Amino acid sequence: MDAHSRTRSEAAPAVVSSSTSLDRVFDRSVLIFVRATMILDTNNPSASTHTLLPDYSSVVNAPSPPRYWTHERPAIPITYTFTNWNAETSTMMLTPPPDLSSSTPVYRITLSMDMNPFLPISYKTSIYRPLGGSNGTEETLLGQFELAINYSRAVLTMGDISTRISNVLTQINFSSRHWLWRLHNVTFRWDCRTTLEDGTTMCICYSTDASKNQLATFIPPPIQASPPLPDPVLTVFPDGHEFFDHLLISCLIIERMLTM
Repeated sequence: MDAHSRTRSEAAPAVVSSSTSLDRVFDRSVLIFVRATMILDTNNPSASTHTLLPDYSSVVNAPSPPRYWTHERPAIPITYTFTNWNAETSTMMLTPPPDLSSSTPVYRITLSMDMNPFLPISYKTSIYRPLGGSNGTEETLLGQFELAINYSRAVLTMGDISTRISNVLTQINFSSRHWLWRLHNVTFRWDCRTTLEDGTTMCICYSTDASKNQLATFIPPPIQASPPLPDPVLTVFPDGHEFFDHLLISCLIIERMLTM
């Protein structure tokens, strides 16, 4: 690809055309950046704007959801990293690049087991986000989901909404790697049918409106690789920041489904 010969120092992402193999030039971190930005339309005038987006309550139109920070629309894709997995507390963080850490919220993600004797044993994943204007010590529950080991229970809670995951996330053409997310007026699709050279699954999120813009890319670690595994990354494109919370929760649900 023409973009494969570019250096890490280039500022603007570009459309990538097919050519030589990525692993001949770049290490995995650069591979993730190039793959994540390969479908970005740099000719799109909206990609260069920098406006304040509506907050969570106006996006999902829930009756009375918690108030979150607004996301500024960036001019370029931003890669967020899942880091600091703590096996003792079953906690990890989703962090922005260091140069954005002062203005962008850090999400905290926890994992637990639901051992309710009247329900199937299930994994419960909870996502927390700092309250707007707080000093970082106060946070609110963005959402949580439960998935039973045998899929007999799959429940999502987000804001004031509590529903079966199957009502929100459905397969496209019966594919276990192609999904449609629909929650109130937020709709997009995740296509996880791409596999990278090291065996990693790459999930690409697209809008479902007429533009069919790329909203995000999610790359988990290769599950068959030897440790230490690379950190998973979520790259959110300018148009995707409006739906950031939905992108985060939906990619975590899909990854849990793919690994169970």
